[in-house]
Amino acid sequence: PPSLFGDKQYTKLLFIGNTAFFINFSNLFIMPIILASIFGISPAGVGMIIFPGAILAVIVGPFIGRMIDRYSSLPIIIAGQLLLLSGAILFAFFATKHSYFILAIYIFASIGFNALSSSVSNEITRILAPEQIGSGIGLSQLIQFLGGALGVTISGFLLTAQQNMPFESMYRNIFTFYSFIILLAIGMFILYYKNAKQKKPGIS
Repeated sequence: PPSLFGDKQYTKLLFIGNTAFFINFSNLFIMPIILASIFGISPAGVGMIIFPGAILAVIVGPFIGRMIDRYSSLPIIIAGQLLLLSGAILFAFFATKHSYFILAIYIFASIGFNALSSSVSNEITRILAPEQIGSGIGLSQLIQFLGGALGVTISGFLLTAQQNMPFESMYRNIFTFYSFIILLAIGMFILYYKNAKQKKPGIS
């Protein structure tokens, strides 16, 4: 329903969720390229390096859910954003140093993405009226996957535009750009947080 876009708090959450998927899909697109082009790792080896971060995110999922129930979505949203930001900054400086750095850093980024996506969805159900939750979550998921597709597209463009640069500089620039995107999302969350305590369920 178009009326959903009349809720400024809801649209802020859409942006935050969009950036979470933007960063996560971008990481999943860039990491195999780094591992294959710089370190010469086979596809099976790439999978084994990415696997620990993915499985740990699944393992901590129930814990994140309990944290949301106990402390509400808001602190989990900012925690997820800070983990994603830390991952992007660490990737910028260490992704081309050794494959084990990618393995370790992606654990932070993967858990951050899990925490952020779960808490954003929970917060959406909190601020919308019951009859709006179904369409609100559906639209949120659509926007999130569009964000993932956009992240891969822009990452590919950045790789092409910098193909004549040294690997270290090229990937540092890309992850620095990711950091800027996350900072925009953190700024949006700050705006959201200022109004969250006063926001009532439903469209204002």
